[in-house]
Amino acid sequence: MNLTGDYQSALVQAEKALSIDPKSNFSNGALANAYLAKGDTLKWHDIKKSRWRWSDDEYLIYIDSVFQEHGYIGVIEERIKVNEEVYSSGGSIHLLGMARRYLVVKDYDKAMDYYEKAYEERFGHLGYISLDVIKHPELKDNPRYIALLKKMNLPLPED
Repeated sequence: MNLTGDYQSALVQAEKALSIDPKSNFSNGALANAYLAKGDTLKWHDIKKSRWRWSDDEYLIYIDSVFQEHGYIGVIEERIKVNEEVYSSGGSIHLLGMARRYLVVKDYDKAMDYYEKAYEERFGHLGYISLDVIKHPELKDNPRYIALLKKMNLPLPED
C-alpha cells in the first residue's frame, strides 16, 4: 500500500502485522516507510533506529544527534558514510538499501553502481527495483536503470 500511495492503510496493515510478529523486519520497514511518506520523520527515525541491532548505544546517541541537527537527510548521509566504510573494508552491506539511500540524496550514479553490484552478486529482491521509479520518477529517464531493467526482463517505466 506504500507503493500505491495509501499510507494510512499501510500504517494499519503494518501495525496489524507487527501485532502478530513484532520482530518482523519487513513489517517494521513498511511501518517506517509509511510514516516517512506521511512526512513523520520522527516516527520513521525511531523505528529505523530500533532496527539497527548491530549498533551500540554510543552510535545510537550519535545518530540521534545527527537527526536532531540535520534531520532525515542527515541520517541517510550518515548511514551512507558508515556503509561505505564497512563495504570498503570487505564487510557486508545491503546493496539495495545502499542504492536506495543514494536515490534519496539524488546521487543516481552511485545508486546505479549499487544496483549493478546487486545484479552481479545475484542479490535477493533485486526484481523490486522496477518499483523504485514510483518514489523516484527521475529513474525512468536513466539509461543505466533502463538497461538493467531490460537485462533482467523487468517492465520498463511508463510515461
